[in-house]
Amino acid sequence: GNPLEHLLHGRRFADQLGLRSALGRVADAAALGDGIEAGDGLEQLALTAAGDARHAEDLFWIGRYLERAEDTARMLDVTYHGLLESSVDDPTVVWRELVKVLHLDQPFEERGIQCAEGPVSEFLVLDDQNLGSICSSIACARDNARTVRERISTELWEAINTLHLELQARDLKGDLQRQPYELYRFVKARCHMITAVAADTMPPAD
Repeated sequence: GNPLEHLLHGRRFADQLGLRSALGRVADAAALGDGIEAGDGLEQLALTAAGDARHAEDLFWIGRYLERAEDTARMLDVTYHGLLESSVDDPTVVWRELVKVLHLDQPFEERGIQCAEGPVSEFLVLDDQNLGSICSSIACARDNARTVRERISTELWEAINTLHLELQARDLKGDLQRQPYELYRFVKARCHMITAVAADTMPPAD
Protein backbone atom coordinates (compact mmCIF):
# COMPACT_ATOMS: atom_id res chain seq x y z
CA GLY A 1 0.00 0.00 0.00
CA ASN A 2 0.91 3.66 -0.16
CA PRO A 3 3.12 4.51 2.88
CA LEU A 4 1.69 8.02 3.12
CA GLU A 5 -1.86 6.67 3.08
CA HIS A 6 -0.87 4.23 5.83
CA LEU A 7 0.64 7.08 7.85
CA LEU A 8 -2.46 9.22 7.47
CA HIS A 9 -4.66 6.35 8.65
CA GLY A 10 -2.57 6.10 11.80
CA ARG A 11 -2.69 9.83 12.49
CA ARG A 12 -6.44 10.10 11.93
CA PHE A 13 -7.02 7.11 14.17
CA ALA A 14 -4.85 8.60 16.94
CA ASP A 15 -6.57 11.97 16.63
CA GLN A 16 -9.97 10.35 17.18
CA LEU A 17 -8.85 9.21 20.62
CA GLY A 18 -6.63 12.17 21.39
CA LEU A 19 -3.68 9.76 21.41
CA ARG A 20 -1.60 11.15 18.55
CA SER A 21 1.66 11.17 20.51
CA ALA A 22 1.23 7.61 21.79
CA LEU A 23 0.21 6.03 18.50
CA GLY A 24 2.05 8.28 16.09
CA ARG A 25 5.45 6.74 16.68
CA VAL A 26 4.13 3.27 16.01
CA ALA A 27 2.17 4.19 12.89
CA ASP A 28 4.97 6.40 11.50
CA ALA A 29 7.57 3.68 11.93
CA ALA A 30 5.30 1.05 10.40
CA ALA A 31 4.50 3.29 7.44
CA LEU A 32 8.12 4.14 6.75
CA GLY A 33 9.34 0.59 7.20
CA ASP A 34 11.56 1.45 10.18
CA GLY A 35 12.13 -0.97 13.04
CA ILE A 36 10.62 0.21 16.30
CA GLU A 37 12.40 -1.74 18.97
CA ALA A 38 11.93 -5.45 18.59
CA GLY A 39 13.01 -5.42 14.95
CA ASP A 40 16.17 -3.34 15.22
CA GLY A 41 18.56 -5.84 16.79
CA LEU A 42 17.24 -8.83 14.89
CA GLU A 43 17.35 -7.16 11.51
CA GLN A 44 21.02 -6.47 12.15
CA LEU A 45 21.53 -10.23 12.38
CA ALA A 46 20.93 -10.40 8.65
CA LEU A 47 24.32 -8.76 8.19
CA THR A 48 25.99 -11.76 9.80
CA ALA A 49 24.70 -13.89 6.94
CA ALA A 50 26.44 -11.85 4.24
CA GLY A 51 27.13 -14.02 1.24
CA ASP A 52 24.13 -16.24 1.93
CA ALA A 53 21.10 -14.41 0.59
CA ARG A 54 18.57 -16.99 1.74
CA HIS A 55 19.83 -17.00 5.33
CA ALA A 56 20.08 -13.20 5.36
CA GLU A 57 16.46 -12.97 4.25
CA ASP A 58 15.32 -15.44 6.92
CA LEU A 59 17.17 -13.52 9.63
CA PHE A 60 15.72 -10.24 8.41
CA TRP A 61 12.18 -11.63 8.51
CA ILE A 62 12.59 -12.97 12.04
CA GLY A 63 12.99 -9.35 13.11
CA ARG A 64 10.14 -8.12 10.94
CA TYR A 65 7.68 -10.73 12.22
CA LEU A 66 8.57 -9.97 15.84
CA GLU A 67 8.25 -6.27 15.11
CA ARG A 68 4.81 -6.89 13.64
CA ALA A 69 3.70 -8.81 16.72
CA GLU A 70 4.94 -6.09 19.06
CA ASP A 71 3.41 -3.29 16.99
CA THR A 72 0.04 -5.05 16.95
CA ALA A 73 0.12 -5.60 20.72
CA ARG A 74 1.12 -1.97 21.28
CA MET A 75 -1.67 -0.61 19.07
CA LEU A 76 -4.27 -2.90 20.62
CA ASP A 77 -3.17 -1.70 24.06
CA VAL A 78 -3.39 1.95 23.00
CA THR A 79 -6.85 1.36 21.53
CA TYR A 80 -8.13 -0.54 24.55
CA HIS A 81 -7.00 2.08 27.07
CA GLY A 82 -7.94 4.96 24.78
CA LEU A 83 -11.53 3.78 24.58
CA LEU A 84 -11.67 3.31 28.35
CA GLU A 85 -10.47 6.86 28.94
CA SER A 86 -12.36 8.69 26.19
CA SER A 87 -15.97 9.31 25.24
CA VAL A 88 -16.03 8.07 21.65
CA ASP A 89 -19.60 7.98 20.36
CA ASP A 90 -19.07 5.01 18.07
CA PRO A 91 -16.31 2.56 19.09
CA THR A 92 -16.94 0.66 15.86
CA VAL A 93 -15.23 3.47 13.94
CA VAL A 94 -12.16 3.19 16.14
CA TRP A 95 -11.85 -0.58 15.77
CA ARG A 96 -12.28 -0.30 12.00
CA GLU A 97 -9.53 2.33 11.86
CA LEU A 98 -7.21 0.07 13.83
CA VAL A 99 -7.65 -2.70 11.27
CA LYS A 100 -6.95 -0.18 8.49
CA VAL A 101 -3.81 1.10 10.20
CA LEU A 102 -2.51 -2.46 10.24
CA HIS A 103 -3.43 -2.90 6.55
CA LEU A 104 -5.68 -5.83 7.35
CA ASP A 105 -8.99 -4.25 6.40
CA GLN A 106 -9.39 -6.26 3.18
CA PRO A 107 -9.20 -9.77 4.73
CA PHE A 108 -11.18 -8.51 7.72
CA GLU A 109 -14.03 -7.22 5.56
CA GLU A 110 -13.97 -10.20 3.20
CA ARG A 111 -14.63 -12.52 6.12
CA GLY A 112 -17.49 -10.41 7.44
CA ILE A 113 -16.12 -10.19 10.97
CA GLN A 114 -18.09 -8.00 13.35
CA CYS A 115 -16.36 -4.67 13.96
CA ALA A 116 -16.33 -4.68 17.77
CA GLU A 117 -13.73 -5.11 20.49
CA GLY A 118 -14.00 -8.88 20.92
CA PRO A 119 -14.02 -9.97 17.26
CA VAL A 120 -11.36 -7.45 16.21
CA SER A 121 -9.08 -8.37 19.11
CA GLU A 122 -9.38 -12.07 18.33
CA PHE A 123 -8.70 -11.39 14.64
CA LEU A 124 -5.54 -9.46 15.51
CA VAL A 125 -4.27 -11.75 18.25
CA LEU A 126 -5.12 -15.40 17.68
CA ASP A 127 -6.70 -15.83 14.25
CA ASP A 128 -4.54 -18.33 12.36
CA GLN A 129 -6.26 -17.39 9.09
CA ASN A 130 -4.94 -13.86 9.54
CA LEU A 131 -1.26 -13.92 8.62
CA GLY A 132 -0.86 -10.55 10.35
CA SER A 133 -2.14 -11.68 13.74
CA ILE A 134 0.20 -11.82 16.72
CA CYS A 135 0.14 -15.62 16.87
CA SER A 136 0.73 -15.95 13.12
CA SER A 137 3.61 -13.47 13.26
CA ILE A 138 5.31 -15.30 16.11
CA ALA A 139 4.77 -18.64 14.34
CA CYS A 140 6.39 -17.23 11.19
CA ALA A 141 9.31 -15.87 13.21
CA ARG A 142 9.78 -19.33 14.72
CA ASP A 143 9.62 -21.01 11.29
CA ASN A 144 12.28 -18.66 9.96
CA ALA A 145 14.43 -19.18 13.06
CA ARG A 146 14.18 -22.95 12.61
CA THR A 147 15.36 -22.58 8.99
CA VAL A 148 18.54 -20.81 10.15
CA ARG A 149 18.83 -22.73 13.40
CA GLU A 150 22.55 -23.42 12.88
CA ARG A 151 23.32 -19.72 12.36
CA ILE A 152 21.67 -18.32 15.48
CA SER A 153 22.49 -18.87 19.13
CA THR A 154 20.80 -21.57 21.15
CA GLU A 155 19.54 -18.88 23.50
CA LEU A 156 17.90 -16.94 20.68
CA TRP A 157 16.22 -20.02 19.24
CA GLU A 158 14.94 -21.01 22.67
CA ALA A 159 13.58 -17.51 23.36
CA ILE A 160 11.62 -17.44 20.08
CA ASN A 161 10.43 -21.02 20.40
CA THR A 162 9.37 -20.49 24.02
CA LEU A 163 7.26 -17.46 23.11
CA HIS A 164 5.52 -19.49 20.41
CA LEU A 165 4.81 -22.36 22.81
CA GLU A 166 3.64 -20.01 25.56
CA LEU A 167 1.11 -18.42 23.23
CA GLN A 168 -0.09 -21.85 22.13
CA ALA A 169 -0.56 -22.90 25.76
CA ARG A 170 -2.46 -19.79 26.87
CA ASP A 171 -6.21 -19.36 26.91
CA LEU A 172 -5.99 -16.38 24.59
CA LYS A 173 -9.75 -15.91 24.25
CA GLY A 174 -10.02 -15.89 28.02
CA ASP A 175 -7.14 -13.42 28.28
CA LEU A 176 -8.87 -11.07 25.84
CA GLN A 177 -12.14 -11.29 27.74
CA ARG A 178 -10.65 -10.83 31.21
CA GLN A 179 -7.49 -8.72 31.05
CA PRO A 180 -6.42 -7.98 27.48
CA TYR A 181 -3.88 -5.39 28.59
CA GLU A 182 -1.96 -8.10 30.47
CA LEU A 183 -1.72 -10.16 27.29
CA TYR A 184 -0.50 -7.16 25.30
CA ARG A 185 2.07 -6.40 27.99
CA PHE A 186 3.24 -10.02 27.90
CA VAL A 187 3.75 -9.97 24.12
CA LYS A 188 5.63 -6.66 24.20
CA ALA A 189 7.86 -7.80 27.06
CA ARG A 190 8.71 -11.10 25.36
CA CYS A 191 9.58 -9.36 22.10
CA HIS A 192 11.88 -7.00 23.98
CA MET A 193 13.47 -9.96 25.74
CA ILE A 194 14.15 -11.70 22.43
CA THR A 195 15.85 -8.56 21.13
CA ALA A 196 18.02 -8.46 24.26
CA VAL A 197 18.92 -12.13 23.85
CA ALA A 198 19.90 -11.49 20.24
CA ALA A 199 22.10 -8.57 21.25
CA ASP A 200 23.76 -10.55 24.04
CA THR A 201 24.35 -13.85 22.26
CA MET A 202 24.85 -13.09 18.58
CA PRO A 203 28.17 -11.77 17.23
CA PRO A 204 28.08 -8.16 16.04
CA ALA A 205 28.02 -7.49 12.32
CA ASP A 206 31.33 -6.49 10.79
